[in-house]
Amino acid sequence: MWKTIINAPEDKKYVHTLREIRQQPSCWKKTLDIIFKDETLQSFIQSALADENRPIIVSGAGSSEFVGQSILDTLSKKSNRRVLNAPTTDIVTNPTKYNIPNAPALMISFARSGNSPESVASVELIKQVSPSTKHLIITCNKDGSLAKNAQTDSNIYAVLLPEETNDVSLVMTSSFSSMVLAAVLCFEKQTEASSFLNKACDYAEEVLNTHADSIEKVIAAQNVNRVHYLGTSDAKGLLTEGHLKMLEMTDGKTATRVDSFLGVRHGPQVFTDKNTLVVAILSEDTYIRQYEFDLLNEMKTKKQGYAYIVIGKGSNSVALPNLVAIETTGLGEFYRLFPAIVVLQLLGLFKSLSLNLNPDAPSASGTINRVVQGVNIYPY
Repeated sequence: MWKTIINAPEDKKYVHTLREIRQQPSCWKKTLDIIFKDETLQSFIQSALADENRPIIVSGAGSSEFVGQSILDTLSKKSNRRVLNAPTTDIVTNPTKYNIPNAPALMISFARSGNSPESVASVELIKQVSPSTKHLIITCNKDGSLAKNAQTDSNIYAVLLPEETNDVSLVMTSSFSSMVLAAVLCFEKQTEASSFLNKACDYAEEVLNTHADSIEKVIAAQNVNRVHYLGTSDAKGLLTEGHLKMLEMTDGKTATRVDSFLGVRHGPQVFTDKNTLVVAILSEDTYIRQYEFDLLNEMKTKKQGYAYIVIGKGSNSVALPNLVAIETTGLGEFYRLFPAIVVLQLLGLFKSLSLNLNPDAPSASGTINRVVQGVNIYPY
């Protein structure tokens, strides 16, 4: 089916989702240019982080929250700061939670449209309870409310990503990955970042051009009705986005779960039955991979899972059933996430199509929308 999809890009069921998945390597390179050509961005960040004792908070809702979860450890190392994930949905209901023990120095808000009620309200609430906090908005929509706020408030700075990342599809794909990249690039050096990103783009193209057929085959199998995602550290955060893509694009018809390699033994391992696809992202760190391989070998011994997709260095080291091994090396802990993002998105797309759904607008009941609706914001 993959060749059919590629050769029929005007199919109204997936024209936007497919284009937005495929355009990502190009969007990533444009995002790098935007960050490093912005001459005032670094001075804004440096002024925000003048007090070394105050943390950074990363914030968003839904996929935008999972942007933050995908970079917590990386951003902490790059910025040499404590970084907290503060979903806008938590800030709106409990604004003072992130003002203890020290008010955040910088709040990084992620937003595709910048118009979600919680996205706008959370910035205003943090301004109310912590006036000294500066705000970095990373958004895909120059016309969104968050971007416009930056034009009138010197404590707010907006990074506008390439226009095409403002995904038209209900699900976030190029918007998500470009926001992940942009946040970390704010704390990177251009030469090193360019080298790693180019390699990551090559691997992502390999996923699209070489591995897509195999990915489609395992997820479209009629007996696969659940997906168990396994990762460590930031990879686990990324897989949380993968699990959301699967839920969204299959209209909730595919059961999903996300766990760490060690945490899964503490009960959730029972989720993986004979109809489960297991998706695992391996670390490039030799020490960490020992634990990851131990778990995969144990699952093999226990005859768990119908099929496995393993992404990373040594992905074919364990003889797992119906294995799709996607080898990536030399990318480091952060940039290895980008080819994995494409795999996770393709899984949702292919499963959606196998269920005769519309990936561009898979919610047949209208339960979910491109921009969240129905939220009342109350004065605090």
